[in-house]
Amino acid sequence: MAFALSHHALIRRSFSPDGTPPKALDLEEMVRTIVEPHERFLTGSRSRFEVRGRSMVCGEHALNGAALMFHELATNAVKYGALATDTGRISISWAATDSDLVFDWRESGGPGIAGEPQVSGFGSNLLNDTIRHQFGGTLDHSWHPEGLKVRVSILLDRLTH
Repeated sequence: MAFALSHHALIRRSFSPDGTPPKALDLEEMVRTIVEPHERFLTGSRSRFEVRGRSMVCGEHALNGAALMFHELATNAVKYGALATDTGRISISWAATDSDLVFDWRESGGPGIAGEPQVSGFGSNLLNDTIRHQFGGTLDHSWHPEGLKVRVSILLDRLTH
């Protein structure tokens, strides 16, 4: 019998349904699990989220950090970005190079953005530290009037192990 993961089970291992942490999880399944609580279908049953990328396994040691990354981006989108409005949408995609996995998070339809925020909060700092230290990666934000664009590049072998 299959069970639906909660996004909390991905962030805190002790919250898994049977008390054991998952050993690995498909990246798309993880991303969809995290954004699902924020889903409100738009006109014509169109999802607010476009999630695409090749099938990729997120390994046991990377699950918490990867889940944290998408959870923090979604939380910020609810507070300040595309998910703060009924018409906002987010495109999430990824592609692998020889050594890196590059994620793109693109928001649209949210409130207009005047520019880069003057202050970084705890969650943003935690996100940056996780990407740099756990995944050996980089995080780039780009604030546009139509919405936030984020590019994350992480070492591929740190995601799959």
